[in-house]
Amino acid sequence: MNEEILDMLKVILEKVERTEKAIIIKEQATPCNEDTIISNIVKSNTAKTAWEEAKAIIKEELTSISYKQFIEPISSSTVEAGEKIILSVPNEHIKETINKHYYNLIIHALKLVNKNIKKVAISWN
Repeated sequence: MNEEILDMLKVILEKVERTEKAIIIKEQATPCNEDTIISNIVKSNTAKTAWEEAKAIIKEELTSISYKQFIEPISSSTVEAGEKIILSVPNEHIKETINKHYYNLIIHALKLVNKNIKKVAISWN
């Protein structure tokens, strides 16, 4: 349990550092306050936690090859309004495959771990 807490704190610290860097970059264009920073960290952490739990469910339903090729590369981005989670994929091929073959499984798993999630968006960076 203590290791889980330490890991979670490390993730939060990394997100704070990334958020601080983003604030420095956007400082002149967008004013930002402490509440916004905290809100962004909480949203991001909520998405990560939900996605990690959902991945464990999905892993049980797929072959190891399918899981490693299409699910493992997905990262969570954020939760919007507590109902929509945005997942990021590394390329267009994975995005198309997810939307065509795995979207229903993903949304089902996410709803099992967080009943508030109604929509899943897949974004390709």
